[in-house]
Amino acid sequence: MDLSLLLILIHDLSSVSIRLATIALIPRWHSPSVAMAWLLVIFFWPIPGLVLYLVFGSFKLPTQRAERHEKILKDLDRTCCAAWEGERPEEKDLPGDLLRLSRLASLAEKLGDMPPTRGNTIDIIDSTDDMVRSLASDIDTARHHVNLLYYIFSKDQVTGPVFDALERAAARGVSCRLLVDSLGSRQFLKRDAP
Repeated sequence: MDLSLLLILIHDLSSVSIRLATIALIPRWHSPSVAMAWLLVIFFWPIPGLVLYLVFGSFKLPTQRAERHEKILKDLDRTCCAAWEGERPEEKDLPGDLLRLSRLASLAEKLGDMPPTRGNTIDIIDSTDDMVRSLASDIDTARHHVNLLYYIFSKDQVTGPVFDALERAAARGVSCRLLVDSLGSRQFLKRDAP
């Protein structure tokens, strides 16, 4: 292999690698506008741009963002702890069948930053028709509000009962909101959304 061809290959591979790595890493440490500026420099001038970034760029989360994040976590913790006061059952109060689930509850609390509370039930629904019936029934019993959030949503024969229940709830004065993703529910938004 010719030396010039080898140098071109090394340059091209390193340029592509630098671009891909910085696309994944730079947005983590910078605000969107700063990240976009660095990415543009590196995209058009990969090797010198990376050198400039290594000399002048920062690998730390900006102090303001870190402080704001800490404040939000503390506020959330304080608010949630006040709201959940008395809700969290003591391990000694749990019946035997729930005691074995306490580790799972601990894991859920650590992952979601919210403890499990009393008064919740879980139903395993294994068919779309049953899920739609259950959702329509819950909407029919709503008194104050109904908030639905979906990635993929459509208006068809299957989801018809949900729309009918939403119309009945709105007629009763219940606040009804439906939030769908513009990509996953594109057809619904084009055809059926008001």
